Amino acid sequence: EHLLRSLILEGQADEFERLDAFVKGSLKWSTECGYDEFTIEMFYDELVEIFEYIGASGKEMATDGSARQSRLDASLSGLRERLNVENGPSESCTWYMRVLTACEMKSNPD
Repeated sequence: EHLLRSLILEGQADEFERLDAFVKGSLKWSTECGYDEFTIEMFYDELVEIFEYIGASGKEMATDGSARQSRLDASLSGLRERLNVENGPSESCTWYMRVLTACEMKSNPD
């Protein structure tokens, strides 16, 4: 939600671009940490798709405030709909973020 607000209402793409680049490079990092690519690729793909949805929503900019708010509301509704599917993307994304957390812990054990 924060990323959509930043992109649509404020036109600030820096944080999104940083996180998007991290996510897209994370599969390689995960395999370097010992995870099997075949095992985690589906979970990675789900997270990338969510980021692609957010990025596409942010590109459809409106000029006036009420149009931006309407676009944000529609994008948030679409995102919530995607994430609230039982056994769907939110569970896969959560699982993959746990992999990323474990990679960070392995990389920086202190």
